[in-house]
Amino acid sequence: MHDAETTAAALVDLGRMSLAFGLVDRITFHQDGRTPESDTDHTVMLGLVACGVAARHFPDLDVGLVAQYALVHDLVEVYAGDTPTLRMPSADAKAAKAQREQAAYERILKEFADRLSWVPILIASYESRLTPESRFVKALDKLLPKITHLLNGAVTIRNEGVSVAELTERYELQIGEMRTYAADFPELFELREVLVGWVLAQLDDQGATTRTVEPAAEPLFITFKVTREGEQGHPMDHIVKRIEIGPDGAADEASIGRLVDSVRREIRRKGSPGEAP
Repeated sequence: MHDAETTAAALVDLGRMSLAFGLVDRITFHQDGRTPESDTDHTVMLGLVACGVAARHFPDLDVGLVAQYALVHDLVEVYAGDTPTLRMPSADAKAAKAQREQAAYERILKEFADRLSWVPILIASYESRLTPESRFVKALDKLLPKITHLLNGAVTIRNEGVSVAELTERYELQIGEMRTYAADFPELFELREVLVGWVLAQLDDQGATTRTVEPAAEPLFITFKVTREGEQGHPMDHIVKRIEIGPDGAADEASIGRLVDSVRREIRRKGSPGEAP
């Protein structure tokens, strides 16, 4: 029998998780080159792009399923944080990412398996890559950073000190990765080739850095929660922020700035008399 209170509580928890998801920043930026692209920005972009491309060029795909996969494809990052892949991650970094994301998935499973099971079921289905729609979404996801680079003047590439030669090599490695799961979508490789060509041309035209930069240390992840005195809060109120670490072991000032901005934003929210109950 339908339990309205149980479902209502689950909806509140899912809403809370959705808002926390929007506070996860990626390494990429909006067109102003200053506002970080959030995971929800990225998810909406992927949903629109994936459905548009599928409907126009891949009539055999289930566009509804494509939309569902796009919606949940990065949802584990609400607890695991986003891991940049502009540079090829080390084996240890890949293993650490997989561990964080598995733990995040298990947490989502525990929270929603008995109440809103669609959420963990779709995440698991997407990660399995057993359906053509899941492989399509995963492959198209790799094209989106190129779009943001084009829209913001490649500010992330410049900020990270990635040379054209290094970026070209990384893009070649990415093709090999994509072929392991998306070889049945050759059209996506053609789209990717066009976007990559535009990114590299933009860097050449605008004078991209040609210096070789010492690889930075692996990023750290900080989890925090702002509460009033005596308030227990909710487990999903935790916010995860990534802190980039330079070769000298010092935290990146921009990362610290984003962390401080997030803390201030949460303090304002919690301190506001008009905060929603």
